[in-house]
Amino acid sequence: MPSPDLYNGSEKMKLNKNYILRTVAGSDVVVAVGEEANKLRGMITLNETGAFIWRCLEQELDIDQTVEKMKQEYTGVDDERLRKEIGIFLDKLREQGILQD
Repeated sequence: MPSPDLYNGSEKMKLNKNYILRTVAGSDVVVAVGEEANKLRGMITLNETGAFIWRCLEQELDIDQTVEKMKQEYTGVDDERLRKEIGIFLDKLREQGILQD
């Protein structure tokens, strides 16, 4: 698994199609569907930043594009910090089998 510092800027990440983002009672949650629902019982609640990155993944943006989009949304945050935060989030998704290589 790559460390947060090793994600290539042009690398595109692909979400496992058996996980979907939904808004439930005002909260963004990831829900497993199909066979994955047997593995993940319940939901994963995402904070605002996690949901933002997830939506970038749904659009099949690469790391560089995600950083640029986040800079528009979250002013005053430098590229290095954004890349690190994105990498940490992607690592967590990969550990859960939600992000595919």
